[in-house]
Amino acid sequence: PNADKSLKIRVRSRADMKRPTCTFDAIAFKTNGNTFITVYEGKNIRFQFLKEGLTISTEDPNNSGILNFFCNGGATIAGTYQKISEELDPRQVDQTRFQKVLKLQGIGFNISSIEKGDENTLNIFTFGLEERDYNETFNIDGEMVIDAEVEDLNSDGSPELLVFTQTTTEDKIGNVYAFSVNNRKSMSQVYFQPTAENERVEGEAMRKLEVADIRDF
Repeated sequence: PNADKSLKIRVRSRADMKRPTCTFDAIAFKTNGNTFITVYEGKNIRFQFLKEGLTISTEDPNNSGILNFFCNGGATIAGTYQKISEELDPRQVDQTRFQKVLKLQGIGFNISSIEKGDENTLNIFTFGLEERDYNETFNIDGEMVIDAEVEDLNSDGSPELLVFTQTTTEDKIGNVYAFSVNNRKSMSQVYFQPTAENERVEGEAMRKLEVADIRDF
């Protein structure tokens, strides 16, 4: 529970089970009794707490398909979960640190970051591309994913995906992983200037500006 009586919901798969895997994070707000609601793409997802479990469903049964967005392999987070009273075995809990599902122009993106042992990975897979869906894993040791956004930056009818990370060091240096959908058929990674270079680039721009000012005088 949060201080405002909302709930932080985290769904994680069994780490000792094979795929399909599901990951879901949300803040849910109480509506009545033991029922909480969160909104995804304008559709209500309902969490109903029972004496010995929890049921996850959409408020409108016709919207149940959105609960597949948070899984791969055709699974869904919908259903009834059984309450357990004993301590959780951390080895059985999927160590997904970040997860977000985005959708734009009919193309979906599932972004997650998983910590396993000493390795931290960024995992991206798509759904809805016409020729070949994208499914890649990147080693991001020393970084943590803090957010991801999708937008059609060049207005060509195919979206771009940006994943934002931050180093786990004290200085918390930011980084951006950028991906571009190619004519709605496939997706590839594109170069995005490291944020650590921003100061150097700005310094060069200022020096050019100073030279121009001197020349004008």
